[in-house]
Amino acid sequence: MASYHSVAASFGRDAHNYDAARRLLIPCFDDFYGTALRLLRDTMAERGVGAPTVLDLGAGSGLLSAMIAAVYPGAALTLVDLADPMLAVARDRLAGHGRVEMIGADYSDPDLLAGRRFDAVVSALSIHHLGDADKAAVSARIHNWLAPGGIFINADQVLGDCAASTARHRQVWLADVRRAGACESQIDQAIDRMRADKSVTYTTHLRLMRDAGLAPVDCAYKNQGFAVFWGTRPTGSAA
Repeated sequence: MASYHSVAASFGRDAHNYDAARRLLIPCFDDFYGTALRLLRDTMAERGVGAPTVLDLGAGSGLLSAMIAAVYPGAALTLVDLADPMLAVARDRLAGHGRVEMIGADYSDPDLLAGRRFDAVVSALSIHHLGDADKAAVSARIHNWLAPGGIFINADQVLGDCAASTARHRQVWLADVRRAGACESQIDQAIDRMRADKSVTYTTHLRLMRDAGLAPVDCAYKNQGFAVFWGTRPTGSAA
């Protein structure tokens, strides 16, 4: 996990500037996050849950949790992140929300939140920092964290199906972010952070969720190297 901790340190150093460039560096920002929120809304509506309990893995500056809080003022939000400076930003962002728990921890820790259950587990742009074995282990723990019928939503970066496809993703991304107005220093910082990425294909993400016992699973959105996945814990599975 050494590389994951170094990634956390890097994000911690950039905590107060990180969100300023987020919309520029994610050309599909509205659709990317919007799909995640729609999945949550639809699932909670189907289950009749008006104030969900939500676990946000790699919560960073609290951007996704804040979006959820805006939709669900009564939601109970648990944010987990290794970078304390990021959680400090999240704490300020969510200061007006009444039910917030901040945990500075490594969410690949097998003892983290043991026995807790949530209506939803969400993550944005974090799980791709884990190695393959840790991705599989975290997927299994996500299954255990979910209440039966609960949903896991992962908005993340993915590889193409081959090297040429992945290279195409990068070319399109560079063109899009420059067109959006990102400066070269912002792009360089993003590329530097990407050097530690351990992204996998979207089909691998789906397999990991299936292997963890989530069913059904699907990819709800994909735009080049950005994708949104979901999977539910079957209602018949033991709590």
